[in-house]
Amino acid sequence: MNTVSQRVRVIQLYRQILKLGRNWKSKEEGRTEIEKSEILAEARLKFRENRDISDPIEIGKLIYKAEQRIVQADHYGIPYERPEYLPPDTAYSVHSVKQNFQRMSRKHAQVFSDVIVSSPLLDQYKIRKQFQASILKRIITKFEKCGEFVPDEIYDKLGSLMGEKDEEYVERVYFNKNGDQVLFSIEESVNQLSKGTTGLSIWQASCDLANLCQYLPLENKTIIELGAGCGLSGISISANFPSSTVYLTDYNDDVLQILEKNVKKNNLKNCECRSIDWCNFDSKEWLNSNPDLLIAADVVYDTELLPSLCRTISWFLETFPKSCALIACTLRNPESLKCFEKNILKFNMEIVEKISFENSIFDIGDGIEVLTTFPFSSTIQTPTIFYSLGLVR
Repeated sequence: MNTVSQRVRVIQLYRQILKLGRNWKSKEEGRTEIEKSEILAEARLKFRENRDISDPIEIGKLIYKAEQRIVQADHYGIPYERPEYLPPDTAYSVHSVKQNFQRMSRKHAQVFSDVIVSSPLLDQYKIRKQFQASILKRIITKFEKCGEFVPDEIYDKLGSLMGEKDEEYVERVYFNKNGDQVLFSIEESVNQLSKGTTGLSIWQASCDLANLCQYLPLENKTIIELGAGCGLSGISISANFPSSTVYLTDYNDDVLQILEKNVKKNNLKNCECRSIDWCNFDSKEWLNSNPDLLIAADVVYDTELLPSLCRTISWFLETFPKSCALIACTLRNPESLKCFEKNILKFNMEIVEKISFENSIFDIGDGIEVLTTFPFSSTIQTPTIFYSLGLVR
């Protein structure tokens, strides 16, 4: 049996055990509900404990054990593994929640499951399977940590996600500040490096910049985003401030193509995609742009491009005296940021303000907490540094 077949068999067995548990009838009077809950609890625990095992031999052993336990339950009425010398009434009894609270807990957990697992958004958008599984694992952990009932649908959904693969492109869905309405969606590559560019996927700094910009007074403004990538930051401004004009710019043809697609799919009439090559910047094409704000996110990673980037920003600030720039950088390599700061000064600009954002908190004064509607998950925890730039007068 190959690995894929094993995973399918694991899911089949898991569902079979859940069904067995839900329909369980004890041979001992008054113990049906207790044994039923124990069967379901053990199944979920074992599934959670072993979900990351990838060794085919170990998976095979688990499959054999599960099949053996099903036979014990079906033919001998034994609900769980226990030493033969123990009498039935001593078998792994657990402290149960009072019935009224348990019924209430199950009801609320079921409503929660219906909202999350059965959300029509999961059919409407191509949400990344890995993200869905990660969220469900967190939900299960929190429920079980609090001793709450976890609906079978959540386990079923997690099991099915483990056997599915994403397409080349997926979507992220973003909500308004109240969290009750979809604001827009962004299509991105599942690979952070795709077709020779990093611009086809969403990065941390763009999420944090989008979050910050929704709190700025950007009504009736003109905004230019440099190195827009998938367009998250600029599109968020376009969606939040319909009275503004937004130019999304990049240079790579594949990136410009996905930019156009994201603008079109969100029906943004105030948003336009254009090409800018920092290394061969044609200023004549932008003489009539009259921007109020330049933004950029995660563009400070290649030190060789920093002089061209800063030269381009400086031209806009000098040509349009009322404009300013807001650049968001993830702090991965401190030397890259030092090089960026040197080039800022070299091209007659100054850092008007420099702030850090991490774990939903700005490092201003005692710290201002802003819960983000643009979450980004990463195995490496690093802050996002915001640079507010102006021209030296």
